Amino acid sequence: MKRQMTVLSLVAVLIATVGSVVLAQRQDTKDDVKNILPNGRFNDNPDDPLEGWTYIYDNKFYMENYKFLAIVRKDADLITFGNAPVLEPATLGMKFPSDPDRWLRLDGRDKKWTWELGGIQVHSPIIRYDPSKRYKITVRARSLHARLPGVNTVGSNPSSRIYPIAYVWHPKAQKSNTPQLADIREAVRFQPLYFDGRSVTGEHSKLQKDWKTVSVVIPAMDRSAQQEKFRENCVWLALKFLVMDGGEHNTGFLDIAEVKIEEAGPVNEVKLAPGAQTKGADGKFGPTSNSGTKQLTPVGPVPVNQKK
Repeated sequence: MKRQMTVLSLVAVLIATVGSVVLAQRQDTKDDVKNILPNGRFNDNPDDPLEGWTYIYDNKFYMENYKFLAIVRKDADLITFGNAPVLEPATLGMKFPSDPDRWLRLDGRDKKWTWELGGIQVHSPIIRYDPSKRYKITVRARSLHARLPGVNTVGSNPSSRIYPIAYVWHPKAQKSNTPQLADIREAVRFQPLYFDGRSVTGEHSKLQKDWKTVSVVIPAMDRSAQQEKFRENCVWLALKFLVMDGGEHNTGFLDIAEVKIEEAGPVNEVKLAPGAQTKGADGKFGPTSNSGTKQLTPVGPVPVNQKK
């Protein structure tokens, strides 16, 4: 009888386990259907984990940016882009039981790159942006303190910035349905995602040492008239990830495990923030605005084969 009860208990546990796995797979499938950002978990193409991401730049400050990136896999060696020796061996050694299966690591240990040359950055895949819609952006990330081999100092994790950007076409771009970053021009830089649970303003994302998932909906209800003027003409959307020098000895890694973008309903009436200044498409700050409200009348994306 006791043996029968043991077998029944094992069967019950097995059924519960299988059921949990199936539910988790169904939830993942549901989330993937809602997510409109390709390759947000770096596993769409096993031969190219950063397919669709921008990590090679023609800007002189970021031309060697790719050397400080790696796809870290929990139970395997990492995949590097450029075979830079600075990624070894500390990158391989910092793994924890709570880690996801794989993640993108931005190596910000070398102050030459994070301080003198402006940091290590990547851009997510570029997707269509419809100014008549709101978008929910979700990022799972963390920041770890680490030092270059031979550097014996005490410090904290580096500064990082994670924020969405809406773009317009560059005037000289050859328009297509798959633009490169050089084909578009930054028009609206939205507020960063904050990971400390407290910040509502500031340029840094305040990442924590443990994995944390944060979501934000854009555009915000309170925004300036100047931002709204530029936003209504935007046609593309991407996220920028940047790890920078955080102080004298504050160096380390920015780790990104997952990025999702979902449509979150229509944009309706907006509350215009008084006195706010917003960086426009020309890179300059516009005049201060008066408070009030307006009904959104979006311009919307223009098809590639159609002229305004």
